[in-house]
Amino acid sequence: MALGSLYAAYIAFLILTASGGSPRTTNIVPLLLLFLWAVSPIVVLAGVATKFESRCGRAIDFILLAAVCVLASSGVAVYQVGFFGGHPDAQSGLLFVFVPLYQWLAVAVVLVLLAVIARRHCQRRGS
Repeated sequence: MALGSLYAAYIAFLILTASGGSPRTTNIVPLLLLFLWAVSPIVVLAGVATKFESRCGRAIDFILLAAVCVLASSGVAVYQVGFFGGHPDAQSGLLFVFVPLYQWLAVAVVLVLLAVIARRHCQRRGS
């Protein structure tokens, strides 16, 4: 889950950069809540990975790894373009709301896919 840690560090960097980063003028509580919202999809997939770890086969491990890679790299790409590419403006801050929302939708799809694969694969092992 080193990729998840790198993603969390990048999100923390973005939040501190976007807020100005001055401890005297910045309230840390909203920034912490924003950080938790932004990294929560990756954290959930990491939790699911520890639950399914080598219990139901390699297919689930591969899907979880692919999902984390896709979510983290697409999130970094969108944040990078939104904050540092072209002409960033005040609406770039909305990326912290909508990127995790779309990542949560992707996590829901991945979890349904994992449930179907786990049910089929674990039933075959039991038979």
